Amino acid sequence: MLQSYTHVKYFINSRKQVRDACFHLVIKDISGVEVKKFVLHDLKAAKEFQVLHILENHKPECSCRMFERIGLPCSHLILALKQVPVHKLPRHLVLNRWMKNAEKNATRFVSSTSSDDKEKFSVIVNDIWFDFNSCMGLAGDNKEALDLIQSCLKDVKKKLRGWKFEGKLVVGNKKDVVEKFIGSEIPVNIEVKTPNQCRNKGCGTKRIKSAAEKSTILSGKLKRICRYCKTEVYHDFRNCPVRKMQNLDENSAGKKKQKQSTDNSESGMGDNVELFSLLNCYITNVEYILFHC
Repeated sequence: MLQSYTHVKYFINSRKQVRDACFHLVIKDISGVEVKKFVLHDLKAAKEFQVLHILENHKPECSCRMFERIGLPCSHLILALKQVPVHKLPRHLVLNRWMKNAEKNATRFVSSTSSDDKEKFSVIVNDIWFDFNSCMGLAGDNKEALDLIQSCLKDVKKKLRGWKFEGKLVVGNKKDVVEKFIGSEIPVNIEVKTPNQCRNKGCGTKRIKSAAEKSTILSGKLKRICRYCKTEVYHDFRNCPVRKMQNLDENSAGKKKQKQSTDNSESGMGDNVELFSLLNCYITNVEYILFHC
């Protein structure tokens, strides 16, 4: 298998999905006979996923759409295949993009669903490739023969680009291929609406004004005479900065005086405690002398 598939892109990612299928998935429900329906709880994502598994051809489909998005079987598909049981990963779950010879194979979309149509389609494709390889073998190193093959292929490609069947292009451009792969058409008109503005908690309701903007606003105001500082300014008595600074100095001076008085009272109480202790010792000694005499 290491000779057919890439090591980094496929095996490492597949090993991670197998590990998740073993340790991070819980089967909630299994129902159905020909089409098994698995309800799986993913402990890692804290969600439930549904897997539909057709027993006839072993083609599972998961609601996470990981296989459709990146072409790798998810852990949900692996667990569903294990419960059937399937001991070998089906070939259709290993896309050609993960193979080392991916550039050698042509990409084709098979729209038919019946097995007979698919067999006829594969026979026609094999015959075409056989004829093409035969032409290349006959041409060999002859430049004129190779130019003839190239010109014929360009003519066929040009005809296929404009060939229509039932009013639809059989071979489209890259846009048609992408739309067919995704399963939806690209909208013609795309309307992008303005998102709703949200204000996070804690953001300021007012923007910070610059010094130039503040001076411009003040220049449009009339000056007044402050009753405190007795000067012609833009503020009034209530918002006078001189008054606020003086009040601040008075408050700080009052707090210092209060602290000093508190310290003095504590020191006075300490002296009184020492005096009471000496007086208590003197009274005790006098009582002892009187009692023994």
